[in-house]
Amino acid sequence: MLFLPALLFLVLDFDITKEATHHWYCTLLVLAAVGILLGGRTLGRVGSAGILCGLGALFTQSQGLLSLIAIGAYLVWTRDTKSRVASQLASLILPFAIIVGTVLAYFTWRASFASLYFALVTFVIHNFPARTFHTPGVYFTNFPPHHRLMDVSRLIPYFFIHIVVPFGYLWCLFRLFRERGTIDRKTRDAMLLINFVGLALFAAVAQAPSYNRMCMIAPPAAIVCVWLFRGISVTDRIIRRTLWAIGLLFLVALPLQLQRHWRGYLDLPTGRTAFFDPTEYGQFQWFAQHTHAGESYVGVPLYAFALSLEDPTTVDYLTDTNYTTVDQVAAAIRGVEIHQTPMIAQFDFDPNACHSGRSNLDPFLAYVHANYHLTKTFPNVEVWERN
Repeated sequence: MLFLPALLFLVLDFDITKEATHHWYCTLLVLAAVGILLGGRTLGRVGSAGILCGLGALFTQSQGLLSLIAIGAYLVWTRDTKSRVASQLASLILPFAIIVGTVLAYFTWRASFASLYFALVTFVIHNFPARTFHTPGVYFTNFPPHHRLMDVSRLIPYFFIHIVVPFGYLWCLFRLFRERGTIDRKTRDAMLLINFVGLALFAAVAQAPSYNRMCMIAPPAAIVCVWLFRGISVTDRIIRRTLWAIGLLFLVALPLQLQRHWRGYLDLPTGRTAFFDPTEYGQFQWFAQHTHAGESYVGVPLYAFALSLEDPTTVDYLTDTNYTTVDQVAAAIRGVEIHQTPMIAQFDFDPNACHSGRSNLDPFLAYVHANYHLTKTFPNVEVWERN
């Protein structure tokens, strides 16, 4: 059982979203904090957990803060007569506050308090949910393609993630409460910590629980899943053996499938890059042939990163919803005009695709149609070049 959680994480979680995104870095730091506290709750260990949560909050504010609250709740919940809860909470919160407060102070100095408040509060409440993908309704959607028999295997990690997060945590907490008299104190406290933090990580993405985001906060669930079926009953043994079989099968099948899959290579400004989708390969090849590193460009962020292009706007991408504000649209027009951006490639660039009453993009679309002409069309992407 020692290696089963790691195996499940590797093949049913991490393999789904192998992306260098901020969620993964924050989750890693929070799990490091949990690992330190599993070894004891001395003031030094608690302070280290506070530092790691503070660093995690610099990557993903909600995950770092809610994990800190979860750890604080764990310290209070599991206290005993010898615990110095006030000192422990101070050791936890103080380094977190120093790290986060210092960085926030720097950004306030550089960008103003109003800009910081908009980014951390106003935007999250009013603008972030403007996209359907950023609402709770995205939960249990985004089914993986399953047109062929082999594609059915993609549904296994999909259902695994959505079942164990958050329901595995809730079931585990119920079991810990119901069986509290038969579980030793150290094990119970360890599982409480893992469950509290797991629920905190889920709460951090609950506003937009897409499949990818669920995977990025799911590592504690693999531990919880295995612990739930640790018993010696027939059912527990069958489930454990099934999990081992699935894990080992995926461990062998995934690399073999990857090696047998079509792949193409391009030497891009950021380095030699492999592609597994011929359509994506063709798109990157076209953009690589029609741009050069350092050139001004507006559009799909992935192209800008891979091709070392410079985006003159103040946002990663423009949308036809209130996710992109009036000020951001105006700044985008100014940036494009100042840099005389030669190419713009954007999703849903057709004005007819805008959502009536919610889009602020009309002035930018009008500017583009007055100064650019359509030169290339890809699936969901239109390429416009300056006249």
